[in-house]
Amino acid sequence: MAISPDAPDASLSTAEKANLEFAVLSDTSATAITAFGLNYTIDSATRAVLSESEAELARAQGVETEVLPIPATYVIGTDGTVAYAFVDPSYTHRADPTDVVAAVTALTGYNPWATDSWARG
Repeated sequence: MAISPDAPDASLSTAEKANLEFAVLSDTSATAITAFGLNYTIDSATRAVLSESEAELARAQGVETEVLPIPATYVIGTDGTVAYAFVDPSYTHRADPTDVVAAVTALTGYNPWATDSWARG
């Protein structure tokens, strides 16, 4: 699953547009990101840089503009053990899909790329 700060309608739209085969949950109140320690509050200087239209768009999507998520990827076993974690404050840096698939394969014995040719790009 994925957890997004977007409002439910925006999260559903993202899942549909990208043809995702997993749930995209909405966390507009920052409950999940706070529980994972992935929230940060932007300071007044950063807030001042946001244009009013950006702030309005964020509010329309249900996002509090003062609290933002730190992007993270986890592979978590059914027993709650974190088998893989990637956290980077820069939204431009994301987990390498090969690393994520390797962690899933190590945890479950299932390699989705072995059967799903679309995933290999």
